[in-house]
Amino acid sequence: MVEYVDGGFILFVENQNWSIVEDRKYPLKFLFDDTLFTGDATGYVFQGSKGFKIGGGADMADAFAKSSRLIIYKDEATIVLVVKLTGTMAGLARVKPCIAKLRREHQAALAEQRALEAKRKIIAADPFADQAPPNPPGDDAAEPIGNAGRWMTFDDYPSRAMREGREGAVGFKLSVDAEGRPSACEITMSSGHADLDAETCTLVTRRARFKPSPGSRPRYFESRVTWSIPR
Repeated sequence: MVEYVDGGFILFVENQNWSIVEDRKYPLKFLFDDTLFTGDATGYVFQGSKGFKIGGGADMADAFAKSSRLIIYKDEATIVLVVKLTGTMAGLARVKPCIAKLRREHQAALAEQRALEAKRKIIAADPFADQAPPNPPGDDAAEPIGNAGRWMTFDDYPSRAMREGREGAVGFKLSVDAEGRPSACEITMSSGHADLDAETCTLVTRRARFKPSPGSRPRYFESRVTWSIPR
């Protein structure tokens, strides 16, 4: 028997004298004391061993653990196997703590994965894709280098704002020097939350880069980012 962390299990039964055909389905009945289960077992042949296997849920695993005898029927008149399960409960009691530990670790891993996936959805891969570039064509429009959507990632959401469920869209305007670096950031549309506004300017000023310009005329870049927690 193989038990999985989700509570299900697979029961393997072997007998070299059976005319088992690999991968053939065998409709059988499994009587654990007074508890009956029916299902299609699958024949297998592996390294000289022959038998069949059948999967079950937590209820079947529980019946296996608590029963003193298992009778397998091919039909009402044909008994395939009778086996005593004496000692099964004691044996499973020894491995139950290990299985419980594995289940806890499995659930923790799933929870961590779900949290990471949710966190990745906080900010879109390109947070500027929901609007057309607001900069009109002209000499004063700075041209970003690379993907502007990479200036902010899902890891940048202020932790306190996330815990408190605060969201909002922030419009900003960057002044860009001749070397293509932001020299100033102005909030043109507030999210209503000072920390989200401030974090927006901090991140875009630190990460944004633009194509250099040989002229001395000031250049600008305007856009917007939306801080949003997935529901």
